[in-house]
Amino acid sequence: MVVRPPAPLARLRALLAGGMFLMSACLPGGSASEPPIPAEAAAVVAAAKSQLAAEHGVDVSQVRLRSLEETTFPDTSLGCPEAGRFYLQVLTPGYIIRLELAGTVYEFHASRTTVVRCPGKEGGR
Repeated sequence: MVVRPPAPLARLRALLAGGMFLMSACLPGGSASEPPIPAEAAAVVAAAKSQLAAEHGVDVSQVRLRSLEETTFPDTSLGCPEAGRFYLQVLTPGYIIRLELAGTVYEFHASRTTVVRCPGKEGGR
């Protein structure tokens, strides 16, 4: 009986990365040009895209997801506090969503149910 060593870790990572890239086209909102969107984040990404499209009076299809990062915010302001408002000081799981429209990147922060735009975090490509 011949025992073969496991495949090198680098090759396994490459295969997994390739599979995730191909699968991204099948996920909601995912495509070869956008990062994959986990099912639990699909609703807040769609809400952020709709909000940005409405603010600029364009079709939502013109808004592109640049990045989606899972994070935990230190309070319910989701990292975008507004002056004069009070926020619960509880750890709040959520996402940092970066969307692109007409060459400008906009940042939104989201909990599992709430999406807020973070003014002043716009940037170029």
